[in-house]
Amino acid sequence: VLHHLSKLKKTKSPGLDEIHPRILIEIKEIIAKPLSIIYQHSWDQGQLPDTWKTANITAIHKKEDKRIAG
Repeated sequence: VLHHLSKLKKTKSPGLDEIHPRILIEIKEIIAKPLSIIYQHSWDQGQLPDTWKTANITAIHKKEDKRIAG
């Protein structure tokens, strides 16, 4: 968990939890152990909380004419 927290990009937007990655990086040593316990418990139970299965998805136009839906 600590390894993955360290690899977060500070410039990314917050997730559904509204916690900015910069904050998570700064407190990674404090939250790594509790998060590990939560993840291990979820793994042992074979279940994921429903909130872990949701995401905000936003389409970003890259090229071509924006008026063409295809």
